[in-house]
Amino acid sequence: MKEPIRKITLADGSVRYRLVVDIGHDEAGRRKQLTRTYDRLKDARAELSRIRHQTTDGTYVQPCRGRDRPCGRPPAQIPACGITALGSYLGCMAAKRASGKGCVMRAGG
Repeated sequence: MKEPIRKITLADGSVRYRLVVDIGHDEAGRRKQLTRTYDRLKDARAELSRIRHQTTDGTYVQPCRGRDRPCGRPPAQIPACGITALGSYLGCMAAKRASGKGCVMRAGG
């Protein structure tokens, strides 16, 4: 069986290793593949071994949206509650309002 790791040479001359491995089938019966790129061949082979071991054991959890963790809330999503996220536009406006430098309403048009 051919190894599913390919050597990729970038325009600047650096070398990467791309891993493409089957991780099962979706509900429609189509083949699902996982693609990852690594700087070292050793890392790509270790990941290939881990994925193959977990798929044969039935413990592999398919990543969601290209992440290496199970599906969950995206990290950039702000929870829908009264607390504003630090560094966001709403957090900035809330801080200005609290310090007395809030928005000025002007009439006219």
